[in-house]
Amino acid sequence: MIRTALPATFDDVELDPVGNDGWRVRARAEDPQEPEAVLGFITPVDGGFEAHRLGLPQEDVTCPTLDDARAMYVAEEPLPAWIRSARKEPRTGCVGEREIVVGCPEAAGEGRLLAVLVDGELAGHVVATTPIAFVGEGRDLPPLVVESLDGLVALVSGLHR
Repeated sequence: MIRTALPATFDDVELDPVGNDGWRVRARAEDPQEPEAVLGFITPVDGGFEAHRLGLPQEDVTCPTLDDARAMYVAEEPLPAWIRSARKEPRTGCVGEREIVVGCPEAAGEGRLLAVLVDGELAGHVVATTPIAFVGEGRDLPPLVVESLDGLVALVSGLHR
């Protein structure tokens, strides 16, 4: 059985040696009656390890250590619902006379999750840091932590007074 959902923690990923060729990666099963869930394989390559993930998403990734390759089989923290929602459909609101639009950035990369526009001008981006933060465009401010759409709007409106 190929598993499409990745385990939540590093400890839920088990490695079984496959001869001298590497390891079969499987999810730890709580119930012994549960069918084995093969996640993929890890093979040694040129001083590193390659993780061959099966299922969705399927990908091959080269990693420097065996633990890094094993970590490729652990689910990433999902994005908060307010970010997923704004990425699908931009949110528009008014604070005073200013219109604030929060939506998917036009240019992906650099960890950008959302673009924030004030009166049609780019004010900055919500970026994938830990914790998630707002980085103002053209401002000498450190990243500012945001935890909700309301918090983001309040923060941005405070910067544009």
